[in-house]
Amino acid sequence: MNLYAYAGNNPVAFTDPFGLCEKPAGVKKGTIGICIETFIGGKLVSAIGGGDNRSFASNGGTYRTSDRFTVKTSTGAVSGNYSGNGIGKTFGRFQGTGHVGHTSTSTDNGTTVNASAHALNGLHAPPLGIDYHLQIDVSKDGKVRVSGTHDGYPSYEGWVYEEGKDPRLVHKHESSGNMGDLAPPEEITVP
Repeated sequence: MNLYAYAGNNPVAFTDPFGLCEKPAGVKKGTIGICIETFIGGKLVSAIGGGDNRSFASNGGTYRTSDRFTVKTSTGAVSGNYSGNGIGKTFGRFQGTGHVGHTSTSTDNGTTVNASAHALNGLHAPPLGIDYHLQIDVSKDGKVRVSGTHDGYPSYEGWVYEEGKDPRLVHKHESSGNMGDLAPPEEITVP
C-alpha cells in the first residue's frame, strides 16, 4: 500500500487533502495549472470491475485518465508534466490503454489547449471507452474557459491552480453509475 500515491509520491511538493486532481508541477506566479481527470465514482461497476470510490472532493485519488499541465500566461508556453492512463485496474488485472494528451496554440489574446482522450480502462471496450475533446482557453489575464465534448461515462473533472489561491473546479460531470451510462452515450457539450 502506497500512502503517498495521492501526492504523486512527493508529499512535500504536491498535496491532495481532498482527492482533487494533483497540482501540476511548476505552478508559480504568472502560470495557470490545469488538471483534467476521469474517474469511476463507485467501488464496483456491475460485472465490469472496480471503481475509484471517490467524488470531486473526497479522499479518493485514483483515476481512469489524468492530464496535467501548466500555461505561462505572458508567453503562452505550455508545459506538460504528466499525461497518461489511470492507475486503477479491473479486478486487479487489466490495465487501461489508449491516448491521453494535449496540444496548444497561442495568439495575441492568450493560449488555447486542446486536450483529448480516447482510452480504454480495464475491460471497458468500444463503445464503453473514455472519450473527450476539450478546448481550454487561457487568457493573458488568467481567465480560463472550457468548451468541447465528452461522453457520459465515467465522471469528469477539470481543476485550475494558481499560486496563492485555492483550486477552482472549472468543469465537472458526474456519471450516475447506472448501467445505462455504459450504453453508447450521446456527446454532450461542456458549458
